[in-house]
Order: sequence, then C-alpha cells, then structure tokens
Amino acid sequence: MPVDWAMTQENIGLAFESMARADPDNARAHLLDAEAAFAAALDVYTPEHMAYYHDKATCALARVRDKLAALDA
Repeated sequence: MPVDWAMTQENIGLAFESMARADPDNARAHLLDAEAAFAAALDVYTPEHMAYYHDKATCALARVRDKLAALDA
C-alpha cells in the first residue's frame, strides 16, 4: 500500500516538525528528519497521479527547508 506508506511518511514529517518547535535545542535534527520524511512521501505522491498530495507534501518540504535555512542564518 504505497499511498498509505506515503501518508504515514507525511504524518511522521509533521510530527518531527512539531518536535522541532517543542525542543529547540534539537530543532535541526528534528527538521532534518522531517525533511527526509516529506521527501520520501514525494516518491509516491507524483504530480501526475496525486497532484493534491504532491503539492501538499512539496509545500511542507519547502517549509521545513526554510526553517533549516533560518537556523543557518
């Protein structure tokens, strides 16, 4: 069930993103885990077959990458 797996990856990404907010001392590690989870979901969520979910996961991935960039600034 690839779609269920991708949905789980997206939820894991959201959980790690929340953990980054709750645990600022380890935010980078949590955000890197979130980035990996969202990227994994995009292996299944293709723009051709699942445009809505692809867009949603792409936005989440960009949001996490922005947060990582802000930590570097």
